[in-house]
Order: sequence, then structure tokens, then C-alpha cells
Amino acid sequence: MTAVDERGMTKYFEELEPPEGVKVELLRGVIVMMASPDIVHNGIVADVQDQVPRQRWSRLQTQDVDITQEIVKFGDRLPLEALGIELDTSEFGTFPGVRPHRYP
Repeated sequence: MTAVDERGMTKYFEELEPPEGVKVELLRGVIVMMASPDIVHNGIVADVQDQVPRQRWSRLQTQDVDITQEIVKFGDRLPLEALGIELDTSEFGTFPGVRPHRYP
């Protein structure tokens, strides 16, 4: 077992200035960055939850479903084999005035 001095990581984290709209956490010595949920994100999450079959899955607010990094256009169907469904993205939309973002 190796002892790790996390003071350097903590100092770096305290001085870190993430870009606007990015949430940053220090979890067990690991810096985790993610986009902060916004109205567009929450709307898409709600649309996805409406399509998850209740008979086989509990639709929890904190549910983590890995949808892969496949990029599809809004309106295209996205097969989710693990859930046994094809996700309908036709109701996913954008709001006017929302800034474009970069792909990860």
C-alpha cells in the first residue's frame, strides 16, 4: 500500500477555475468535471425517463444509464440494447439563445 499526500491535489483544486457551466468536485483525490444540469439537460432526462419501461426498470431521478458517446441528430432513433428499447429523440429540442458547446 502506498501513502499518497493529497495536499498538492487539494491546493491545485482550490486554485482551479473551471469554465462557465462546468461543475467540479474533488472526490477521493480525483478531480471530476461535468457539465452542470440546466433546463435543456433536465428536459432531455425527463424525455428519456418517459421511455424507460416501468415493468422492468425503476425510473429513479439519480439513475445512471450509459447511452454511449454515439452522436445522433434530434429526431433519429437511438437503440439502447441494454434497456431493450429504441430511444425516440424526436421531442428533444433546443432553446433559442442557448450557446453552442464543444463535444467532449
